[in-house]
Amino acid sequence: MSGTLQLPAPTWFVGCGNMGGAIVDGWRMGGLDLSPVTVIRPSGKPIEGVRVVKSAGDAPAGPELVILAFKPQKLGEVAPELQRFLTVETVVVSLLAGVETTTLRRYFPGVRDVVRAMPNLPAAIRRGVTGLYADREPSSKQQISDLFAALGIFELLVRAAQLCVVALRHAERFRDQVHSPTSPCTGE
Repeated sequence: MSGTLQLPAPTWFVGCGNMGGAIVDGWRMGGLDLSPVTVIRPSGKPIEGVRVVKSAGDAPAGPELVILAFKPQKLGEVAPELQRFLTVETVVVSLLAGVETTTLRRYFPGVRDVVRAMPNLPAAIRRGVTGLYADREPSSKQQISDLFAALGIFELLVRAAQLCVVALRHAERFRDQVHSPTSPCTGE
C-alpha cells in the first residue's frame, strides 16, 4: 500500500449485507477512518462506525467511490435512483455476482471507472481473498488496489472469468496461519 490509506470522501455503500459488512469490518479492524462512509439501505439498520441513510438523496453529494453491495437482481430497481448522483469522478466497485462490466457501464455510463470485485467473508478479519476486474485499465487502480489489500490478498485480473478461481488459488496462504482447527477459514 502507498502512504496512509484513506477512503475517498464521500464513499457510498449501496446496500451492506454480509459481504459489504465484511468489508466495513475489515477496514475498521485495519484502523481506517470510516467517517467518509455512508451506507444507503432502505431499512436504515445501523452499522457501527458509519452513517446510515435510507436513500441516496440523503447521502453526501458527489460520491467519489460507490460500492454496490446489494443483491444482483435489484440492479434494475436501484440503478435508476443512483444514476443522477454519480459523476465523471465516481468510481463504481460492484460486488454483484454475475453482473458484467458491460451491464454496469450501461447503467452507469458517465462514471470514471467500473470495477468488479469478488471478495470473500474473511475480509472481515483482514484475511480475505479478492479478485478485481475492470474491462479497461482503471485510473483508480492504485486506490482500489490499496483498499482491497487492506482486507487481505487481492489479485488484479485480465479476464472476468478468472474471478471465480481467485479464492481457490490463494486459499493455502492463510490455511497455515489459522489457529483453530475448526475454523470456517480452513473448512476442517
